[in-house]
Amino acid sequence: MSRDPVLWLVSYPKSGNTWFRFVLFHLQHGRMPESSRELDQQFNSKLPVKPGELFKKSHATVAGLAEHRNAGDKVIYIVRHPLDVLQSSLNYDILNGDLRPEKAVKDAWVDAYIRTAGNPAWTGEPFNAGSWNENVRGWMDEAAEDVLVIRYEESLFNPVAGVRACAAFMEVPVTEEEIAACVEATSFDRLRIFEEEEQALARELKTPQGRFSSEARIAVAEQQGVRFFNKGQSGTYRDVLDTDQAARAWDAFADVAVSLGYTV
Repeated sequence: MSRDPVLWLVSYPKSGNTWFRFVLFHLQHGRMPESSRELDQQFNSKLPVKPGELFKKSHATVAGLAEHRNAGDKVIYIVRHPLDVLQSSLNYDILNGDLRPEKAVKDAWVDAYIRTAGNPAWTGEPFNAGSWNENVRGWMDEAAEDVLVIRYEESLFNPVAGVRACAAFMEVPVTEEEIAACVEATSFDRLRIFEEEEQALARELKTPQGRFSSEARIAVAEQQGVRFFNKGQSGTYRDVLDTDQAARAWDAFADVAVSLGYTV
Protein backbone atom coordinates (compact mmCIF):
# COMPACT_ATOMS: atom_id res chain seq x y z
CA MET A 1 0.00 0.00 0.00
CA SER A 2 1.46 3.37 -0.99
CA ARG A 3 1.58 6.11 1.59
CA ASP A 4 3.12 9.51 2.21
CA PRO A 5 6.64 9.68 3.69
CA VAL A 6 6.76 9.39 7.47
CA LEU A 7 9.05 11.05 9.99
CA TRP A 8 10.05 8.47 12.59
CA LEU A 9 11.20 9.55 16.05
CA VAL A 10 13.23 6.63 17.37
CA SER A 11 15.26 5.96 20.50
CA TYR A 12 16.01 3.25 23.00
CA PRO A 13 13.33 3.61 25.70
CA LYS A 14 13.93 6.39 28.23
CA SER A 15 16.34 8.31 26.03
CA GLY A 16 14.23 11.44 25.52
CA ASN A 17 11.60 10.29 23.02
CA THR A 18 8.69 11.98 24.77
CA TRP A 19 10.62 15.23 25.22
CA PHE A 20 11.37 15.34 21.51
CA ARG A 21 7.79 14.48 20.60
CA PHE A 22 6.81 17.74 22.29
CA VAL A 23 9.57 19.53 20.36
CA LEU A 24 8.45 18.15 17.00
CA PHE A 25 4.78 18.85 17.78
CA HIS A 26 5.59 22.47 18.61
CA LEU A 27 7.67 22.87 15.45
CA GLN A 28 4.84 21.44 13.36
CA HIS A 29 1.96 23.38 14.94
CA GLY A 30 3.54 26.40 16.62
CA ARG A 31 1.97 25.43 19.93
CA MET A 32 1.96 22.79 22.64
CA PRO A 33 -0.57 19.95 22.49
CA GLU A 34 -3.75 20.53 24.44
CA SER A 35 -3.19 17.24 26.23
CA SER A 36 -0.86 14.26 26.19
CA ARG A 37 -3.65 12.43 24.36
CA GLU A 38 -3.32 14.86 21.45
CA LEU A 39 0.44 14.28 21.47
CA ASP A 40 -0.05 10.50 21.45
CA GLN A 41 -2.56 10.70 18.63
CA GLN A 42 -0.08 12.44 16.33
CA PHE A 43 3.08 10.63 17.46
CA ASN A 44 2.08 7.06 18.27
CA SER A 45 3.84 3.72 17.88
CA LYS A 46 0.95 1.69 16.48
CA LEU A 47 1.91 -0.40 13.44
CA PRO A 48 1.49 -0.69 10.56
CA VAL A 49 1.57 2.91 9.41
CA LYS A 50 -1.90 4.08 8.34
CA PRO A 51 -2.56 6.25 5.27
CA GLY A 52 -2.42 9.90 6.25
CA GLU A 53 -0.04 9.45 9.18
CA LEU A 54 3.01 11.68 8.89
CA PHE A 55 4.73 10.97 12.22
CA LYS A 56 5.50 7.81 14.19
CA LYS A 57 7.45 7.12 17.36
CA SER A 58 9.32 3.90 17.97
CA HIS A 59 11.84 2.23 20.26
CA ALA A 60 12.61 -0.56 17.80
CA THR A 61 15.94 -1.62 16.40
CA VAL A 62 16.75 -1.02 12.74
CA ALA A 63 15.71 -4.60 12.00
CA GLY A 64 12.52 -4.20 14.02
CA LEU A 65 11.37 -1.33 11.80
CA ALA A 66 12.69 -2.61 8.48
CA GLU A 67 9.37 -3.82 7.09
CA HIS A 68 7.58 -0.60 8.09
CA ARG A 69 9.98 2.00 6.65
CA ASN A 70 9.47 3.18 3.09
CA ALA A 71 11.70 5.03 0.68
CA GLY A 72 11.33 8.72 1.45
CA ASP A 73 10.86 8.18 5.19
CA LYS A 74 13.15 10.05 7.57
CA VAL A 75 14.34 9.09 11.06
CA ILE A 76 15.38 11.27 13.99
CA TYR A 77 17.31 9.03 16.37
CA ILE A 78 18.02 10.12 19.95
CA VAL A 79 20.96 8.62 21.83
CA ARG A 80 21.61 9.10 25.55
CA HIS A 81 24.28 7.99 28.03
CA PRO A 82 23.43 4.34 28.83
CA LEU A 83 23.74 4.71 32.61
CA ASP A 84 21.36 7.66 32.60
CA VAL A 85 19.01 5.54 30.47
CA LEU A 86 19.22 2.83 33.14
CA GLN A 87 18.45 5.33 35.91
CA SER A 88 15.53 6.80 33.97
CA SER A 89 14.19 3.30 33.25
CA LEU A 90 14.26 2.47 36.95
CA ASN A 91 12.38 5.68 37.72
CA TYR A 92 9.83 4.84 35.00
CA ASP A 93 9.05 1.37 36.37
CA ILE A 94 8.54 2.85 39.84
CA LEU A 95 6.35 5.58 38.34
CA ASN A 96 4.13 3.04 36.61
CA GLY A 97 3.68 1.06 39.82
CA ASP A 98 5.54 -1.90 38.29
CA LEU A 99 8.33 -1.78 40.86
CA ARG A 100 8.31 -1.23 44.61
CA PRO A 101 10.81 1.38 45.83
CA GLU A 102 12.51 -0.82 48.45
CA LYS A 103 16.29 -1.02 48.01
CA ALA A 104 16.44 -4.82 47.64
CA VAL A 105 13.77 -4.73 44.92
CA LYS A 106 15.53 -1.94 43.05
CA ASP A 107 18.91 -3.69 43.35
CA ALA A 108 17.47 -6.87 41.84
CA TRP A 109 15.97 -4.83 39.00
CA VAL A 110 19.32 -3.16 38.30
CA ASP A 111 21.06 -6.56 38.26
CA ALA A 112 18.58 -7.88 35.68
CA TYR A 113 18.97 -4.75 33.55
CA ILE A 114 22.76 -5.13 33.56
CA ARG A 115 22.58 -8.82 32.61
CA THR A 116 20.35 -7.99 29.64
CA ALA A 117 22.20 -4.77 28.76
CA GLY A 118 18.78 -3.14 28.79
CA ASN A 119 15.30 -3.60 30.21
CA PRO A 120 14.22 -7.24 29.65
CA ALA A 121 10.61 -6.05 29.24
CA TRP A 122 11.55 -4.06 26.13
CA THR A 123 13.59 -6.64 24.23
CA GLY A 124 10.71 -8.29 22.36
CA GLU A 125 7.14 -7.38 21.48
CA PRO A 126 5.69 -4.78 21.42
CA PHE A 127 8.82 -2.61 21.65
CA ASN A 128 11.38 -4.75 19.77
CA ALA A 129 14.06 -2.54 21.29
CA GLY A 130 16.70 -5.23 21.77
CA SER A 131 19.55 -4.32 24.10
CA TRP A 132 20.83 -0.76 24.38
CA ASN A 133 24.00 -1.83 22.55
CA GLU A 134 22.09 -3.47 19.70
CA ASN A 135 19.67 -0.59 19.34
CA VAL A 136 22.25 2.18 19.35
CA ARG A 137 24.84 0.41 17.23
CA GLY A 138 22.28 -0.43 14.55
CA TRP A 139 20.92 3.10 14.22
CA MET A 140 24.35 4.73 14.37
CA ASP A 141 25.45 2.46 11.52
CA GLU A 142 22.27 3.44 9.66
CA ALA A 143 22.92 7.17 9.99
CA ALA A 144 22.83 8.82 6.57
CA GLU A 145 21.00 11.65 4.84
CA ASP A 146 17.64 10.25 5.94
CA VAL A 147 18.71 9.58 9.57
CA LEU A 148 19.50 12.46 11.94
CA VAL A 149 21.23 11.51 15.20
CA ILE A 150 20.51 13.80 18.16
CA ARG A 151 22.50 13.48 21.37
CA TYR A 152 20.31 13.98 24.42
CA GLU A 153 23.11 15.63 26.38
CA GLU A 154 23.95 18.11 23.63
CA SER A 155 20.31 19.18 23.43
CA LEU A 156 20.25 19.72 27.18
CA PHE A 157 23.36 21.91 26.93
CA ASN A 158 22.27 23.73 23.77
CA PRO A 159 18.53 23.23 23.16
CA VAL A 160 18.43 25.93 20.47
CA ALA A 161 20.84 23.92 18.32
CA GLY A 162 18.82 20.75 18.86
CA VAL A 163 15.54 22.41 17.89
CA ARG A 164 17.14 24.11 14.90
CA ALA A 165 18.55 20.78 13.66
CA CYS A 166 15.15 19.10 13.97
CA ALA A 167 13.41 21.93 12.11
CA ALA A 168 15.93 21.82 9.26
CA PHE A 169 15.65 18.03 9.01
CA MET A 170 11.84 18.25 8.97
CA GLU A 171 12.07 21.02 6.37
CA VAL A 172 9.86 23.23 8.51
CA PRO A 173 10.61 26.93 7.93
CA VAL A 174 10.97 28.63 11.31
CA THR A 175 12.32 31.96 12.51
CA GLU A 176 14.78 32.33 15.37
CA GLU A 177 11.90 33.67 17.45
CA GLU A 178 9.86 30.53 16.75
CA ILE A 179 12.83 28.35 17.69
CA ALA A 180 13.22 30.27 20.96
CA ALA A 181 9.49 29.86 21.68
CA CYS A 182 9.78 26.10 21.09
CA VAL A 183 12.79 25.85 23.39
CA GLU A 184 10.97 27.71 26.16
CA ALA A 185 7.73 25.76 25.79
CA THR A 186 9.48 22.37 25.85
CA SER A 187 11.94 23.02 28.67
CA PHE A 188 11.83 20.44 31.45
CA ASP A 189 10.41 23.00 33.88
CA ARG A 190 7.52 23.66 31.50
CA LEU A 191 7.00 19.97 30.74
CA ARG A 192 6.88 19.21 34.46
CA ILE A 193 4.15 21.85 34.80
CA PHE A 194 2.33 20.25 31.84
CA GLU A 195 2.47 16.89 33.65
CA GLU A 196 1.34 18.34 36.98
CA GLU A 197 -1.56 20.23 35.38
CA GLU A 198 -2.76 17.07 33.65
CA GLN A 199 -2.68 15.23 36.98
CA ALA A 200 -4.52 18.06 38.70
CA LEU A 201 -7.27 17.95 36.06
CA ALA A 202 -7.49 14.17 36.41
CA ARG A 203 -7.97 14.52 40.17
CA GLU A 204 -10.65 17.16 39.63
CA LEU A 205 -12.55 15.11 37.03
CA LYS A 206 -11.76 11.80 38.76
CA THR A 207 -10.61 10.17 35.51
CA PRO A 208 -7.25 9.94 33.70
CA GLN A 209 -6.61 12.69 31.15
CA GLY A 210 -3.66 11.08 29.35
CA ARG A 211 -0.38 9.27 29.74
CA PHE A 212 0.73 11.28 32.79
CA SER A 213 -2.43 10.87 34.84
CA SER A 214 -3.19 7.19 35.29
CA GLU A 215 -4.20 6.21 38.82
CA ALA A 216 -0.84 4.49 39.35
CA ARG A 217 1.19 7.50 38.22
CA ILE A 218 -0.81 9.94 40.33
CA ALA A 219 -0.44 7.69 43.38
CA VAL A 220 3.33 7.37 42.96
CA ALA A 221 3.67 11.11 42.37
CA GLU A 222 1.74 11.85 45.57
CA GLN A 223 3.36 9.19 47.75
CA GLN A 224 6.95 9.19 46.47
CA GLY A 225 7.33 12.41 44.50
CA VAL A 226 8.31 10.46 41.35
CA ARG A 227 7.57 12.22 38.06
CA PHE A 228 7.75 11.26 34.40
CA PHE A 229 9.72 14.43 33.73
CA ASN A 230 12.13 13.73 36.52
CA LYS A 231 15.28 15.87 36.40
CA GLY A 232 16.14 16.43 32.76
CA GLN A 233 19.84 16.32 33.54
CA SER A 234 22.86 14.24 32.57
CA GLY A 235 24.87 12.18 35.05
CA THR A 236 21.88 11.50 37.30
CA TYR A 237 22.82 7.81 37.50
CA ARG A 238 25.45 8.84 40.07
CA ASP A 239 22.63 9.71 42.48
CA VAL A 240 21.03 6.27 42.12
CA LEU A 241 23.66 3.61 41.38
CA ASP A 242 26.29 2.68 43.91
CA THR A 243 29.93 2.34 42.85
CA ASP A 244 29.70 -1.40 42.16
CA GLN A 245 26.46 -1.10 40.18
CA ALA A 246 27.84 1.73 38.06
CA ALA A 247 31.03 -0.22 37.33
CA ARG A 248 29.16 -3.37 36.31
CA ALA A 249 26.68 -1.39 34.22
CA TRP A 250 29.49 0.43 32.44
CA ASP A 251 31.14 -2.89 31.59
CA ALA A 252 27.90 -3.94 29.88
CA PHE A 253 27.76 -0.84 27.67
CA ALA A 254 31.34 0.41 27.40
CA ASP A 255 32.22 -0.85 23.91
CA VAL A 256 29.42 1.08 22.21
CA ALA A 257 29.35 3.96 24.69
CA VAL A 258 33.05 4.76 24.35
CA SER A 259 32.74 4.79 20.56
CA LEU A 260 30.20 7.60 20.99
CA GLY A 261 32.45 9.56 23.32
CA TYR A 262 30.68 8.71 26.56
CA THR A 263 32.66 8.24 29.76
CA VAL A 264 31.79 7.20 33.28
